[in-house]
Amino acid sequence: MSKQISGVVSAAGSPPAEHSNVKDTVISVLISLVLAFVFRGFVVEAFQIPTGSMGPTLLGAHMRFRSPVTGTEWPVQPWEYLDASYDNPRPEQKFGPQGVPIVVHDPMSNYELTPSSMKTISGDRIFVLKYLYSIFDPSRFDVVVFKNPQKPQENFIKRLIGLPNEQIALVDGDVFVRPASAANDESLDSWSQPGWTIARKPELVQRAVWQPVFDSTYTPRSDTVQNTRWFFPPWKASTGGWQIENRPDYVYTESAPTRLDWDLDRWPLIDRYSYNEAWLRMPHGPSQVLLGGWWRPTYEFIGPIFYYPVSDLRVAAGIEPGSENLEAAINLVARGHQFQARLGKNTVSINMRPQPASEGADEPWKQLATTPVEGLFEKDRITNVEFWHADQSCQVWIDGELVLEASYDWSPAQRIQNTLGLTMQQIADSATASNKSGVLIDGTKYRLPGLSMAFDGSPVTLHRVGVWRDLHYQATNKALLQGPSGLAVTPQTVLTTGPDHFFCCGDNSPASHDGRAWNSVETWVAHEIDPTIGVVHRDLLIGKAFFVYFPGIQHSGRSLMFDVGRMRLIW
Repeated sequence: MSKQISGVVSAAGSPPAEHSNVKDTVISVLISLVLAFVFRGFVVEAFQIPTGSMGPTLLGAHMRFRSPVTGTEWPVQPWEYLDASYDNPRPEQKFGPQGVPIVVHDPMSNYELTPSSMKTISGDRIFVLKYLYSIFDPSRFDVVVFKNPQKPQENFIKRLIGLPNEQIALVDGDVFVRPASAANDESLDSWSQPGWTIARKPELVQRAVWQPVFDSTYTPRSDTVQNTRWFFPPWKASTGGWQIENRPDYVYTESAPTRLDWDLDRWPLIDRYSYNEAWLRMPHGPSQVLLGGWWRPTYEFIGPIFYYPVSDLRVAAGIEPGSENLEAAINLVARGHQFQARLGKNTVSINMRPQPASEGADEPWKQLATTPVEGLFEKDRITNVEFWHADQSCQVWIDGELVLEASYDWSPAQRIQNTLGLTMQQIADSATASNKSGVLIDGTKYRLPGLSMAFDGSPVTLHRVGVWRDLHYQATNKALLQGPSGLAVTPQTVLTTGPDHFFCCGDNSPASHDGRAWNSVETWVAHEIDPTIGVVHRDLLIGKAFFVYFPGIQHSGRSLMFDVGRMRLIW
């Protein structure tokens, strides 16, 4: 019971104690409840995420696996979510824990796990700042909660990528925008018109959405792979002198020029999500395309999942030279061009050139930016280097500090021509009555990226060698195939927003039913708010998601287990 202090002071100078009564207690409780409801209704409200359209940034219900050979932990969509709603071509096949065996693959090694059962963990619980957007305008790349325009009784959570009064185009996975007023020449296809700029993610958002491809820290132990050869490292040495097999650190013992090349045949740089692996077990097509031969041959339709090459990549390594003479370069092949971070003894530069027509052809580099860096590579000291290529921008980070940045500005037409090697006319000619998107939705037509790291002048040891990929907003997914051509993904479907319109997509692009695929608006919403298809009206916004407070609650007997280590701010 709480006590109250009387406002009357006794002659002795000390206030007399006065016990609270039932009335005071009831009033206190009522005030607390009113304040709680007011806070919940007007300031912050808690939501739980049911599905994986924002995964792995934010998780719906999922299973969490840990690889016994690498220690990697990763989430996967629950098997029981697979049911007849996914267009099962064989109705007699039963899905779920009893119908489809759980088979998943460690994303760092492709090691197969086949547990007999796996508990489902609840989706992330998040706090949402309500009515924030009544005071401040939303920012691009905010994670927002809103009423689904097609079913306003449902709350959706997506990433906001399109703002009011602009045109939006999703090209080769990135977001291009221009003012709505710039659309004034109907004789040209929309992607070839002027005024377009690429929307670049802020640093905190970019760091939050990098998706791991491989990290040498998780290389399987040598005793788990001997005599079986189920694991092959993703890097291949161009010369002798390298020690990279079954070890987390890569050691080069000579000083002659050498190079590590990324093995695209075994480690494709595509927009694959381990979270979606349950869908790959569905009897839609040859799951062995991904799981056996690992990805190659065709980017075929496997269940409801498509794959596209991703050229927006981050490469990182701790570089420890054996002498003071080390020079290094990180090279990326992307969209018919080469991008390079060159690290000399005291200089860092970013270079770019068209992809040489043949091996060994001499094509001059164009230097985009350069800066002096004193004491870059010191003998026996580890220097942590990162090379980012994202949103038509290159960055070099040294020991966690941004030291150099350069960008290039291609229009949507230039971007897709460089990516496909086709003219806009050829792209338009590929469209048919049944496939209005033409080659744009065919992942096999996109040029594959490539990676290499070159060293010269010193022995070197590489620590924590990792590659990550960026978000990639697909030109198609299962949801898009079920409706009309996707909004914003072709020159014919560029989206123009009004003064109160926002365009939102999920981070799990292959499995997100979002503005690209919406083909209707609920009647009440159309009459009372806005009938525009594909957008979220300002009046449907609930607020900004800002904190994961209970990630992954799991029932264990009579107790609840909370993954406290994954509590975090949302970017």
